[in-house]
Amino acid sequence: MKAAFLLLLMAAPAAAADPPAFCTDRPGLATGTCTAAAGTFQLESSLAEWSRSDTGRELRLGPSVLRYGFDDRTEVQLGFTPFDQVRTFGAARHRGVGDVTVAFKHRFSDPDAATSIALLPFVKLPTARDPIGNGRWEGGLLVPMQAPLAGPLSLTLTPEADWNANGDGNGHHARLSSAASLGLTLSPRWSAALDGQVGRERDGGVTAWDATVGLSAAFLATPTLQLDSEVDVGLTSGTPETTLKTGVSARF
Repeated sequence: MKAAFLLLLMAAPAAAADPPAFCTDRPGLATGTCTAAAGTFQLESSLAEWSRSDTGRELRLGPSVLRYGFDDRTEVQLGFTPFDQVRTFGAARHRGVGDVTVAFKHRFSDPDAATSIALLPFVKLPTARDPIGNGRWEGGLLVPMQAPLAGPLSLTLTPEADWNANGDGNGHHARLSSAASLGLTLSPRWSAALDGQVGRERDGGVTAWDATVGLSAAFLATPTLQLDSEVDVGLTSGTPETTLKTGVSARF
């Protein structure tokens, strides 16, 4: 009896410990530094994504990222799109699965630290057929950074370097971009953000710039379930004019 009582005393603090706060990379153009809780899976999925450009329309259903936390600083990610439909004006519609991405994120500070930085390298597997995908292996590196501002405001920055396939099918080129998100905590359950992203790449002797601004909102329905919506507007030619997203994130 005495031994059993001691075991209960030892186990009590662990049982009473609060679970890690639920934190997602949805919604928005920037990527946060937080990782999935150790030993848990986290699914972040768009129920639907629709975009229009001057050349056509695209509809994606269920594009998702499955995250698994190895410890309180490290996770692995698997990204996939089960349905992607591309419609180019004056051409037929094309439907199929999207490309698959594999990523690894490591945060360099404690989960409770206010200011943080992380690294997120990724590789894209060419599982999508043309014109949904380009049939080429690609990859990149993101450097998410987060810091609190005054009151309920926070700032997230995400510089990114990608290794993209050339348009002619031969070789690769670099694309550099950076995203910023000004977050606003409205209440313990509601949050919103104003985002911006700009990128540059040179392919086949032609330099192209792209720029996007976005507005997003998220609702924490339960401690491990979040609902969100997002609208993005392209500011340059070649960038989707409008993108609408709605999705959900859950930990299990």
